[in-house]
Amino acid sequence: MKITLAHRHYGVHTNRAQTEIPGSFSDYATPSPGTARDTYVINEELLISALPDGFLPVEPRRILLAVVDETGGTGQRRLSRFRDWAKYFDAYCLNLHADEKGGGRTDG
Repeated sequence: MKITLAHRHYGVHTNRAQTEIPGSFSDYATPSPGTARDTYVINEELLISALPDGFLPVEPRRILLAVVDETGGTGQRRLSRFRDWAKYFDAYCLNLHADEKGGGRTDG
């Protein structure tokens, strides 16, 4: 699965790094029932353990997390290890890229 790391500065995202991790999008993110189309439950522990050593420039609690699918990227909330999405002016953002087939949500 494709992962990108961007630096977000005043709403502008600049890509800093990219990697592939084992497994598919659905191994790390599942649709959150009863919520918006682009809200997911993230397996944060599995995600962190799958990232290459040194990939994250700071500890996860200081990094925003977003899901990128065919309609764009959506910041995630209700996280325990990563920073909940908000309008931070200066932050790193880890982007989980949904599989082209079957990874993103199709409902709503």
